[in-house]
Amino acid sequence: MLEGWGGGVVIALDFYFIRGVNKSCLFLTFVRVLMHWLLGYLSVLQFIVFMRNFCLLIIILLSFTSFSADYYWVGGFGNWSEINHWATTSGGTNYHTVVPSLNDDVYFDANSGVTSSTVVVLNQSVQSCHSFNASISMTLEGVTNSEFRIYGSFMTTGMVIINVQKVSFLSDEMGNTIFNFYRLGNGLVTFEGDGSWEFSSRIQMPNVNFVKGTILTNGNQWDVYRFDSTGSGVRSLNIENSQINFKPLANS
Repeated sequence: MLEGWGGGVVIALDFYFIRGVNKSCLFLTFVRVLMHWLLGYLSVLQFIVFMRNFCLLIIILLSFTSFSADYYWVGGFGNWSEINHWATTSGGTNYHTVVPSLNDDVYFDANSGVTSSTVVVLNQSVQSCHSFNASISMTLEGVTNSEFRIYGSFMTTGMVIINVQKVSFLSDEMGNTIFNFYRLGNGLVTFEGDGSWEFSSRIQMPNVNFVKGTILTNGNQWDVYRFDSTGSGVRSLNIENSQINFKPLANS
């Protein structure tokens, strides 16, 4: 039992119903107590104004909150935009209702129904995800002038072929990792976030444009056709103990 006083009004509230595991009621309990307390001090008009401002504050806070989920590819060959390929668990049959967004991590694993000859088509001009993870061999095939936007890490332990015209790393987070056994894209690879990317493997990239952020090669070899660094963004490139080879690559 909680008792308090607000302008002569006694607030008595039994907390028995939230004992145990039912913690979801805590917020509602707080709101009830707050409303009782405010009604003891404020006029009706003042209370209405306060609650309006309180609700606006909640809406603003929620607008700055990002919600993320894990997306697991299932069902073998298909288009990235097809919802029935994105399960909520590895090999699962419960599916997401929307395609992955810039906040969501995607996974291709042994339960994806994918072989080395399987093609997953990026069938829209722009596809996005947070982190991309693949433990199997496969091909990502983009449509004409397609762009694959990655807002986190890029981790492949299988032979993943990326036939996409533009791969953009756009993270504002520090500590992203790039690990890839094969060529990353067949056109342009850009780094244009305020975050950092650490390479943990040798990599092949056709054309690179470093716009802003931090890149650490960590002693790993780069094979690139062309490297540019354009724009006025703040950037840092650490290639200590790394060998950078400028040479033509297949499909460059």
